[in-house]
Order: sequence, then C-alpha cells, then structure tokens
Amino acid sequence: LETYYQNSLEYFFNYGLRLRPRAENELDVIQACNYFHQTFDYLVKYAHAQQIDLDTLSNDQILAALT
Repeated sequence: LETYYQNSLEYFFNYGLRLRPRAENELDVIQACNYFHQTFDYLVKYAHAQQIDLDTLSNDQILAALT
C-alpha cells in the first residue's frame, strides 16, 4: 500500500499491467564474432560465385555486395 500512496500510476503499471523494463539487446563478444564471421562468409561465397578474387575487390564493390 505504501507504493500505491507514493505513486499510484507507477503502482498500476507494475502490479496492474505487470509492465517490466525492456531487455536491452547488447552486442557481446560472441555475438560480434558471429556477426563478423557470417559477413565474411557471405562475402567469400559472393566472390566465389562471381569468380572474383577478394584482393581485387575495391571498398565500393565490397559495400555493394554486402548491401
């Protein structure tokens, strides 16, 4: 009851609607490694399918391939 008398709207949100703070999606080391691995894997498969050497691709071509 003390919580209700201090802030009735917050009490309603917490106990009536049972709202909870949204979980933040943080990029940890494992997720970052997975992201970079998948991106590089996609780029290698793209270059292989186009029969292009990776060392001949310019930055603009790499960005175009990944978008």
